[in-house]
Amino acid sequence: MASANLSVLSFNMSEPIALGGGELNAVGQAYFLQPLLSFPSTGPAFFINGARYFKHVVPGNETLRFRALDFAWVPPISQWSRSADPLKQSTTYTLDPMTSPVFDFGAPFNLTVYVVSKENVLLRPYYATYDPSIQVTIPAIARAQGSTVYYDLPTSAELFMPSITAASTIVLVATLLLDRRFARARRIVRKKR
Repeated sequence: MASANLSVLSFNMSEPIALGGGELNAVGQAYFLQPLLSFPSTGPAFFINGARYFKHVVPGNETLRFRALDFAWVPPISQWSRSADPLKQSTTYTLDPMTSPVFDFGAPFNLTVYVVSKENVLLRPYYATYDPSIQVTIPAIARAQGSTVYYDLPTSAELFMPSITAASTIVLVATLLLDRRFARARRIVRKKR
């Protein structure tokens, strides 16, 4: 029985990563914060991860802290959806934040701003949603416990079993053919006598 510790999937890269004049990690601060702050501080309805706020202070702080490469929210693999395919000898674990029961409100980052009319009706929504899905396929039937996946790899004995069966079948067929040939030769010798 072999095992693999997949706790590395919950890594957190907190430093900004600039590449070619663009930001890859601190996207909340680089791309989302300025448009959020351009709305009036009161009036619009601000939602961050399902909670409603009447000012942009809390959503602004959450947006400022948001990192695209922060995967600390990834739960242990034993809490992911599991599907096994016995014919292909593989097990697939899938984490989809929008459908997973692990998350209370879908994606790890969900910022929504509604323009509110004078009648207090929510109009024109603006969305910023981060919805990564993760899929891990293991080429064996596996089970997970916490962040560790246990699986059974084929051994050399499993390779010998089909070859032993094939060799036995070949010996059986050869024996039957030779036995018929010798039995026929004996019948011919008896008839000649």
